[in-house]
Amino acid sequence: MRSFDYYEFTGILSPGVIMLFGLTMTYARLKFLVTDVSLGGLGLFIVFAYAAGHLTQAFGNVVEDIWWKAWGGKPSDWVRNEDQTLLAASQRSALAAQIQKQFQTTVDLDKISSSDWYSLTRQIYATVQGKGRSSRIDTFNGSYGLNRGMAGAFALLAILTLIHNYTDWKCPAALACLAMLSAYRMHRFGQGYARELFVEFLRLP
Repeated sequence: MRSFDYYEFTGILSPGVIMLFGLTMTYARLKFLVTDVSLGGLGLFIVFAYAAGHLTQAFGNVVEDIWWKAWGGKPSDWVRNEDQTLLAASQRSALAAQIQKQFQTTVDLDKISSSDWYSLTRQIYATVQGKGRSSRIDTFNGSYGLNRGMAGAFALLAILTLIHNYTDWKCPAALACLAMLSAYRMHRFGQGYARELFVEFLRLP
């Protein structure tokens, strides 16, 4: 079996494990998914967790979209607004100059569309990664994916447990609180990812 990279372990497997154990605590018929976590059954459990993690991240994407819509877009989009606080004003001005220097294209951060800026940020990341300076950025991204997956897992489990027994509100309420805490941590790591990406890009010669 191949080894998992950092993002797959944090962003896919970990939320998948949470989802599996949460489901088996609510629905007894699903206990077969986690009954044999011995060395012999570990491979099958990882397969289940990996699959559950991908499905959980699908719901996490919904949580992510709703969350960032309330904040006016993802942190990497904030620099298009002159009033943003992600970077200092001097860094924001230097960012446009660095883009022109690295990619031979002129960018007006106040007028560029969200779709064009999304493509450009992917190019910025690829450039930083090509220079071997993406280690901290990837760590932020992995932690972001983990918390997005946990927010999705806890939110979905809150809904499922409420459906399973709507008279017991304490467990769904606790899961909803965990989902909010995970979303808050996702927010912080999202900010860290964007800030680190642009700072490393500005440091390129």
